[in-house]
Amino acid sequence: SRLFKYFDSPKGVWDILVDRYIAIDLSHQYQLSLRLHVMKQKHGQSIEDFYSDMVYIWDEIVESKPQWAFTSETNKFYFYLDAHHLIQFLMALLDEFEATRTSILSKKPLPSLDTDFKELIYEDTCRHTSDSSSADMVLTAPCSFSILSTCIFTFNSRK
Repeated sequence: SRLFKYFDSPKGVWDILVDRYIAIDLSHQYQLSLRLHVMKQKHGQSIEDFYSDMVYIWDEIVESKPQWAFTSETNKFYFYLDAHHLIQFLMALLDEFEATRTSILSKKPLPSLDTDFKELIYEDTCRHTSDSSSADMVLTAPCSFSILSTCIFTFNSRK
């Protein structure tokens, strides 16, 4: 660029670029955070698909975070980030997951997002299975997680 020829050193170029693009970076982070804030699970959207959409935005936000010079607090930061992501994810789920959401939030210590994601997938599978209307026989079994609901598994008895 013609702008760079006016600088005597690479540091001068670097300083002007940092100053110019930090505002763009903050604007991008704002847009991503806003998308997360308004994001809600759609009716009929699986937990896996919805989670994937959120992870994509979280990853973009993390990419724009500064690199840490000291790693002594890294584990604390990632624990906080995982809990923050869990809260954002739970807030955006459909209301039909309220019992599961309450169960997860009452756990001490709070499990990781991955652990709770598995529980939510299980609950989602139970819900989709119970919605199936083509079953000839229905078997009811309690869920293995601390959810107060019952999963309904359907089997087609015709072979």
